[in-house]
Amino acid sequence: MTDEQLKLAVSLFAQLPDERKHRGLNHSLVTIVVMALCAVMSGADTFPEIQAFAESKRDWLRRFLDFRRVPDHETFRRVFARLDPVAFQSSALDWIKQAIGGQLEGDIVAIDGKRLRGTSEHEVQGVHMVNVWSARHRLCLAAQPVAGKQNEISTLPSLIDTLALLEVSGCIVTIDAMGTQRAVAEKLVALHAQYLLALKGNQGYLFEDV
Repeated sequence: MTDEQLKLAVSLFAQLPDERKHRGLNHSLVTIVVMALCAVMSGADTFPEIQAFAESKRDWLRRFLDFRRVPDHETFRRVFARLDPVAFQSSALDWIKQAIGGQLEGDIVAIDGKRLRGTSEHEVQGVHMVNVWSARHRLCLAAQPVAGKQNEISTLPSLIDTLALLEVSGCIVTIDAMGTQRAVAEKLVALHAQYLLALKGNQGYLFEDV
């Protein structure tokens, strides 16, 4: 992430509503969110890893954020558990559009569904998400929850509409067999994006022709 992209993130995420009681707070919401954003873009997968990243980059982060010490991993966990997901997604999309919009030409953008690790227990069905992932920027461009893998296809139109906001002309969009649909291909062609769609035997004549 460049300095300019980080400054933009601070500006946009500073607008997030903070539902915490302000008395006694040690860290602003924007500090916690931007630290986590930088850490995740650098490969952090867990809250302890986010804390470790922020500790290692403390001096650099202080050029953009006002804090005395790095929050511990439990603070990151509590804050993100209470964060307004709609407001966060809106700010994140604004940042993505302004920070990397128009820079996706030649990028590989993968649309894929995954069940979130640790969300399934006994007979309780886990949280299933369909994500749009930029290989070049190592960044999730959009995500949408669905009620199980069988419903992934219903999210594709809205996720592709999100791609339209990011100027995806010239990128390569990959989708597994769920996306091998005429309507999906037509939407991507309209965006001047290239596509790579998986093909299975249940596609009948198309599978045989290929």
